[in-house]
Amino acid sequence: MFVENSIHLHHNQLKQITMSILKFTDGEEFNTSGPLRKELRYDGWYVLGEGKLIPVRDEKEADKIIQELKK
Repeated sequence: MFVENSIHLHHNQLKQITMSILKFTDGEEFNTSGPLRKELRYDGWYVLGEGKLIPVRDEKEADKIIQELKK
């Protein structure tokens, strides 16, 4: 029983640590792990987090998308 609980605990810890990084040929890297957030890059605004990468028109649209995804 102790071993099963220990394995379950470590499995949950690893799920929390896992990071998702998308790398593009232009050198840009996006970390899609963590909570939803907006980010301005040289080529525009993005919504990142929860495994998502969503290009958006502007900061206002980023805020709107984040609110919609949190519902």
